[in-house]
Amino acid sequence: MNGRGHPAPRPPSTGRSAEPALLPARGGALREETVFREDQMKGVALLLALSLAWIALSPGGTAECRHGGTLVPAAGETGVVAAFRGDEDREGVYGLPEGSAVRDLLRAAGWKPPAGIEEAVLEQTLRGGDRVTPLKGPDGRPLLSIDAMPAAEKLVFGLPVDLNEASYDDLTRIPGIGQKTAEAILRHRENSGPLKSLDDLKEITTLGERKISEMGKYAFAGPGKADP
Repeated sequence: MNGRGHPAPRPPSTGRSAEPALLPARGGALREETVFREDQMKGVALLLALSLAWIALSPGGTAECRHGGTLVPAAGETGVVAAFRGDEDREGVYGLPEGSAVRDLLRAAGWKPPAGIEEAVLEQTLRGGDRVTPLKGPDGRPLLSIDAMPAAEKLVFGLPVDLNEASYDDLTRIPGIGQKTAEAILRHRENSGPLKSLDDLKEITTLGERKISEMGKYAFAGPGKADP
């Protein structure tokens, strides 16, 4: 209360929560106290909303997450989620049966591969999170590039991110991984090679068993399965 009997004004809210507390661990290192930072969860939620809006407004898409007439399965359902890029009228993220090949993705997108693309490429089995993009080689021949969807897009569709392939920015998008953990992962990859499993995080970070177990929903390392 102020001197006139009216409630004292509250200081304006910044709209942001306090930063996670950093507590000293053994050996003097700092450890992150929270499992998932608020900004990470907000970022994933925003990406999901934008992705759904993009799918809904794309040609052939509806508000039911359909694009090109193919339903994108929810995380955990049987199937493979893969993206087709490079053709504005056909590109999108598609849900396909387990064991589908590149040819099946192109068929789902309604894109007919031109003559000259190797049969072995068309018959290559898709993994969850694959991205297929038509290109032209130096001599003008048609090619298909097969690589991974960006980490941010994978997280939107419930696909785990490979810690041995992710960049620094990608690592920090994964719930449970802060700047210090991302730096430790990159340092280990540079000095000792790729992580063999998520359990390696116990040796190179201060993350505990529970946090690493939770992280398994969003990331993997070693010969882990990339499919949902």
